[in-house]
Amino acid sequence: GEGPIIPWVIGDAGAAMNAELALAAAGVLALAIRPPTVPTGSARVRLTASASLTEAELSAVCTAVNAAARSLRGDRA
Repeated sequence: GEGPIIPWVIGDAGAAMNAELALAAAGVLALAIRPPTVPTGSARVRLTASASLTEAELSAVCTAVNAAARSLRGDRA
């Protein structure tokens, strides 16, 4: 979409919660959205972009999301 909300569709509700917790540990506020708010199998993490974020903050968010995604896949790197 064109708005500030960025949905990261993960699918599994437990995995979405794990991603929320991993992002929170990295200092990123992102909320897991799970059934019944969304259909079963379409759980997601909702991030919100803001023009007030600095380049360094955006970089930190990207790093945290990448790390959380690797963790969900079971990657060790």
